[in-house]
Amino acid sequence: MVTLRSSTRQRAQRSSNNIHSSTREITKHASWDFLPQDIRRLILEIVSRQEGWGSAASVCKEWQDFIATKNFGRLELNQSNVHGLSKIVRQRNLIRHIYLNVELPTYTCRCCDSSFTVKIAEAATVRTCSRKLFSILSTWGLDYRITLELNVYSPSDQCHWFKNHLFGFDHEDGDDFTMDLKLLHDPRHGWEHGKQVSAPHTAAILHLFTPFTKDGLMSPNYYAEVPAIKKLIIRRQMRRRIPPDALQVLLERLPQLETITYEPWYVLSNSERRSHEIGTRAILLQLPQSVRSITIFEDFNKHIMKSVRYDSWRYTNTVFNLDTRRVYSNLSCDLANEFVLRSLDLEHLSVPFMINSQHFFEACRAPSTWPRLRSLILTTRIMTKGNHGEIMDEVVAAAAAAEKMPLLETLAIWYCSGKKACATIFHRNQGPMARWSTLTWRGTEELEFSELAVEKWQNVVGDQTLLVKYEKVDGGDIDSHGDAVHHLQLPEGVIDPRSLAQIRKEGKLQKEAWAVVPVNS
Repeated sequence: MVTLRSSTRQRAQRSSNNIHSSTREITKHASWDFLPQDIRRLILEIVSRQEGWGSAASVCKEWQDFIATKNFGRLELNQSNVHGLSKIVRQRNLIRHIYLNVELPTYTCRCCDSSFTVKIAEAATVRTCSRKLFSILSTWGLDYRITLELNVYSPSDQCHWFKNHLFGFDHEDGDDFTMDLKLLHDPRHGWEHGKQVSAPHTAAILHLFTPFTKDGLMSPNYYAEVPAIKKLIIRRQMRRRIPPDALQVLLERLPQLETITYEPWYVLSNSERRSHEIGTRAILLQLPQSVRSITIFEDFNKHIMKSVRYDSWRYTNTVFNLDTRRVYSNLSCDLANEFVLRSLDLEHLSVPFMINSQHFFEACRAPSTWPRLRSLILTTRIMTKGNHGEIMDEVVAAAAAAEKMPLLETLAIWYCSGKKACATIFHRNQGPMARWSTLTWRGTEELEFSELAVEKWQNVVGDQTLLVKYEKVDGGDIDSHGDAVHHLQLPEGVIDPRSLAQIRKEGKLQKEAWAVVPVNS
């Protein structure tokens, strides 16, 4: 037994009080409110990636608000749940992005090798679903800033010939997807022991890129105007084609649209290509005046083009345009002129492959000024196929146009072909303290700017110092045009980042699939 003297007891009491005080202080300083805002945000981001994280909303008001913002910030809707959007009232102000992902019925092997237009019932599904969405959103006010993303797919799209093509399915992001491809054995669709030994038939390709019809999909009387939609996205994962006249009807119902990101697939048929270019020109003439940013990335797949080339003899009544070099017609020149006129009111324009930058800059010679344009991204095959003089002529023409664009921050002219990829990129630093701008040649081919080209771009930047840079790209790293975009370090806005990741992944998957046996169908 231990007996404490009075002085000892007093010291012990003081010690005990100090311990309790320290404990309270530690508890206080370890509380959620004491943590810095950036740490709290990091914790919430980590929690939000865990399964069942929605139940964490009960922790405190801040967690509840964060989780509500996450839940409602991006809504994915389809034909089975689009009606539920009308019931969201209190959280409506949290909604920023609506992804309308319409699922079409599955199809059998008998259908996967037959080309046809979208069935009336399937088009009706898309029309009914999108019409309902527009009806609901038409009641929302002008103050809402909604991004609308559209997609149409069938679960069968990836089950037949196109197993290593990406459609935005959740399972595509996992490692299991890549491993499953290496074990594939489906001889009927050209796959043997993880290798694609025969190419898809042309009919299967045309089936995948089945076009809608205007009457089946869109009609002005079907759709309400939606001022709340400020941005429209149609990404390359949507293989089914929306004809320009149907897209025009859709755009007419978005009177306050500001941004368009559209990634259509290259039209293979010559006759359809012609109507596509005429229709695109009509769209530009009718775009809402509120539009300030246009990105149109006309995607393609070299394996699909090869497959159609080998199989085109079956289609004696159809002339296919299978040249990835993009031979531009007179209609393409007219389309470039239309883009020039429309760009007078734009802040951003990116149109890879659809038009030739040569035609664009020729049209820019007219006495005009681009008072808003900050970013311009174009392509021309001269960048990889032309000689030094031809490339310099294009760089000088670009500088002449840039002198009429007082707010221009970025201009890029680029191209890729096979393992070749080259770009001329101009970047101007803005602000009162900005003292320099850059003119960069970046590519797999070596080149030096001519004195005239440097002089013309120096005129663009005025008193700023123009830094001229040359950077080499390894052609061995380029398996697709997506790799070209990445390694050329093209400016933001050339393509949706998720689409770019898809193209790059497809390029690697398809290279591996054809590694042993070449396309020979």
